[in-house]
Amino acid sequence: MVESLRKSSHHSFYEGGEHSHKESMVLHNPEASLKLIDETSKPSPDDQFTQVVHGFSLTHAYDYLAGSRCRPWDDRELDVLDGYKFFSFVLISIAQTSYMLAYTSVIDLLQLFALLRMVSVAQFLASNLGLETFVFVSVFYGAYKCRQIMEARSGLLRPLDFLKIYFRKFLRLAPAYYMMWIIMWAVIPRLASGPIWNFTDIDFETCKEQWLPTLFFMGNLIPKEMKPYEGCYQFAWPLQVDMQIALLVPFIALVYWKSRVAGNTLMVLFIFTNVAVNMYYSYTYDLKIGFLHTTNYFLLQAIISKPWTKTANIGFAFIMVDIYFQILAYRKVKASAEKSLKFPVLHKIHTKGWLGNLILLGGLALIFTNFFFCTHWNADPMDATKFGNAIYYGLSRPLWILGVAMVLFSIFTGHFGKAKAFLSTNNMRIIAKSVAIGTVLEMAVAQGLFNSYATPEGISLTFPTCLLFGLGFIMCTMVVAVILMILIEFPFTRLIQNFLTPYISHDPLLAKHYAKTQEPEKKPSLLEGSTLK
Repeated sequence: MVESLRKSSHHSFYEGGEHSHKESMVLHNPEASLKLIDETSKPSPDDQFTQVVHGFSLTHAYDYLAGSRCRPWDDRELDVLDGYKFFSFVLISIAQTSYMLAYTSVIDLLQLFALLRMVSVAQFLASNLGLETFVFVSVFYGAYKCRQIMEARSGLLRPLDFLKIYFRKFLRLAPAYYMMWIIMWAVIPRLASGPIWNFTDIDFETCKEQWLPTLFFMGNLIPKEMKPYEGCYQFAWPLQVDMQIALLVPFIALVYWKSRVAGNTLMVLFIFTNVAVNMYYSYTYDLKIGFLHTTNYFLLQAIISKPWTKTANIGFAFIMVDIYFQILAYRKVKASAEKSLKFPVLHKIHTKGWLGNLILLGGLALIFTNFFFCTHWNADPMDATKFGNAIYYGLSRPLWILGVAMVLFSIFTGHFGKAKAFLSTNNMRIIAKSVAIGTVLEMAVAQGLFNSYATPEGISLTFPTCLLFGLGFIMCTMVVAVILMILIEFPFTRLIQNFLTPYISHDPLLAKHYAKTQEPEKKPSLLEGSTLK
């Protein structure tokens, strides 16, 4: 029966269909789940063909998008990470709208300057920090999976495990990455025209000369590729950064397994290194807190698009994974006195509501402070000193991630239950699984909305106008991303699941380990230890 679970588990993290009533037994009764899978693991050839065909249907596509990523050995609370991805996507869309509106054909420039003084506009511009959440969640998933694999292998990560982890990550990003590259380069520029429609080609300027780095997810590492109004598929840098950081994750996981102290020390160094690197770039390029200042021409090239400016994301994600496994160990202890003895800090946070809420409020305070901090300097970028600008760029992104991690910690320790339920809904998962496409698609939607004849030659930037364009952009991006996911990316994903995933997935290993750890303890016989034989 364990073998049946192993054979069926290759659908795993990619599949994500909703749990039925029977499937929910898996989470609580391993023996029942093994029996259930064993009964249905030997379909006839006709049934197999029917299942393959049905796997490409729109119904199955919806099940894939709306379903949980969690497997029997995962806690369903991890679904909140999809909610994090959803809000990350929304924030990135808001920031993209703000930049496009600021640089489009504005009738009244004085009105633009007036808008920059508004608190809400400062919040919109600061929404670019949402991308840091995307990187944090991605590293959390990778570190969590590596930890599970090492537990199943008694602390080992074999060379083949590294290759499987890397190839699996590549296959998750590749369909969206290459599909959108083709569409954006070959299709979008020919769809329409307008006064500034030539901007649709501007981020593909160097593709005819230098496309090899982009092909291998390395375009963001080439300085010329990340200059504004140049590059080849420049706005795919979030996926490139995600792939590059994924290469580092298994090595850090090994350090953590050898020594928690060494792992946590290394991650603290990562965080402070991130602060120092960002401050260095701020001094070097004279970056300003006010996002629309001319010196911030180099902001994307210097700070936002590089993996070495995301080390704080890596640090907080690994520390959070380490804490999460401590929480899982805490839950396995039944007696309250033993919990208090073995995990005194976690026990207090779990049992003291005010302490959990204090951590939650602290995290929210860090997030909202980052949202509103730039209000004054957006209107007057020159008012900040060079040191003040450096402090902002050094601390803003790490503190944002710290706030995000504190909110997540509060949820994992049993607080903020309403947010946990809200972040785990089907709608959150649908958008979250479209983030890879949506992150790249935003530029195409922005070009269609702001560069073509569909937009007036001049826009009067009143607050209602900005709100209308902003909401329209966000909704268009989400809808188009889901449509492309269902019609184009999902078939490729299904082919990968059917033909490649069985060979690169660790789920058979994790299923076998899960079955062993969940086997009920052998109960002593009534005659055992008795004189009656």
